[in-house]
Amino acid sequence: MNVIHLVLSMETGGAETVVSHLIRKIDAQSFRVTVICLCSRGPLADLAEKGGARVMVADPMVKGASLIYPYALLAIVKREKPDILHSHSGCGPSAALVSRYLGIPQIHTEHGRPFPDARWMIELERLYAMQTRKIVAVSPLLKEYLHQAFRWPDEKVLVIENGIDTGYFSPRPKPQGLISELGLEPNHKVIGSVGRLSPVKNFPVLLHAFRDILAANSQARLLIVGEGPERRKLERIIDHLGISQACRLTGERFDIRDLLSCMDVFVLPSWSEGTSLSLLEAMSCARPVVASCVGGNQEIVQPGQTGFLVHPHDVQSFALSIQTLLNDRSMAAEFGENCRKMVLQRYRLELMVEKYEKLYEQIV
Repeated sequence: MNVIHLVLSMETGGAETVVSHLIRKIDAQSFRVTVICLCSRGPLADLAEKGGARVMVADPMVKGASLIYPYALLAIVKREKPDILHSHSGCGPSAALVSRYLGIPQIHTEHGRPFPDARWMIELERLYAMQTRKIVAVSPLLKEYLHQAFRWPDEKVLVIENGIDTGYFSPRPKPQGLISELGLEPNHKVIGSVGRLSPVKNFPVLLHAFRDILAANSQARLLIVGEGPERRKLERIIDHLGISQACRLTGERFDIRDLLSCMDVFVLPSWSEGTSLSLLEAMSCARPVVASCVGGNQEIVQPGQTGFLVHPHDVQSFALSIQTLLNDRSMAAEFGENCRKMVLQRYRLELMVEKYEKLYEQIV
């Protein structure tokens, strides 16, 4: 079966990582995979190609006209002759048009939504989704939101939660070489987060919370792993708060497992999340977590068992929750063990891939 994944790009991000995971683990004897990027290629394209997929970038589409007849995309898809077109966040309308013109069945995975959605976007996607066979939400709460906001019928939307490689992301000792490279000491208490430096990740709240933590615990250190458009803004906040000696923006890194192993507490302060891969990876590495009580975080984090949930505005509660885990090592260890057990039970990559394979076969 020939499958085309339609994405905006293969830049580092949650949706793109899910696509690369699908490519790496899908049954290569049964499925041939191609990835078409509408905007740019990105670093994860290399991983997709190593996994056996072909990756191509579509010619730029004419603004406005592409909402009626996406000529460049139609030409590629017609040439590739797929059995199924699998679009991802941001690509639903384009894929629906291709599906309509070429008669190729389409499914669409929604990895998360900006809250609130613009009214015009809701109406646009409701219109195009009439062509889509199935819409996949990556969490039950996201499915509920899609049902309420877009009024899509319940039978059209199903849930396939994201999965991660629990064999790779597993508990391991702190890597001393990396600890030294990052300028950390063995006695430091490391708070960490992984994500694109963008407004939705809400890192300013974490920086303000860390200032309060550092005032109470001089051994505390903060690592924020990722790159993005808010770097300069975050650097200014760090300087303004006077925490630059204890806080590090690492930039984009690909040794995420080792970086997670350096952390004592993982924090995800986002304004909005679907099913966060970064959160699941940290939990799979047996790291206790503090996360904002939004989206899929509320289904993943079990307060008082695997970590704490905090309102994304609440700097004081973030600081208090993080300090609690830093100060109580037995609680942190227990939460970490519970995190690992929960991910193994519910969020293994193999489960996710198996569900997508069954969906492809059902649609075709």
